[in-house]
Amino acid sequence: MVSKNNRKGQFGISQLIISIVFLFTFVVIVLFGYKTLNEVNADLQLEDDISTLTKTTVDDLNDRYPTAMDGLVIFILVLLWIFVMVIAFFSDTHPIFYALLFLIIIFLMIVGGILSNAWEEITDESEVSSLVTEFPMTDFILNNYLLVVGVIGFSALIGIILKNRVL
Repeated sequence: MVSKNNRKGQFGISQLIISIVFLFTFVVIVLFGYKTLNEVNADLQLEDDISTLTKTTVDDLNDRYPTAMDGLVIFILVLLWIFVMVIAFFSDTHPIFYALLFLIIIFLMIVGGILSNAWEEITDESEVSSLVTEFPMTDFILNNYLLVVGVIGFSALIGIILKNRVL
């Protein structure tokens, strides 16, 4: 009988995949949330029945949203990278699995490239392209998502190799 604690090759590939897809999904939700907030704010500013305090509050929220969410995306990316590195450090991977992990990271980079192309398709729409300029760091990350995924994946692989060499 094999217990879960004695399995080799259990690096969190599923966690890495979830992290890559989660960040992309979060950014798309943030972008379309900002689009919706812009539309609501524009309609709200035209209403005479709404108080000035409410209009000012919503307008202020609309002004601060891109900067806050752009910073939040970077923060989440760094947290996900740390999460992947911690999982890589605590995984008990046998050296025979290094080649398999390398191939999986290449596959994940392909997925990152596909998501980067999807981001480009999303941001090419005229309604969205003007909003993307409000998120410069996020746009840079997703335009270079293949590279970002590669750096995260290979740093985890290097961490696994170095951990097994040191310990």
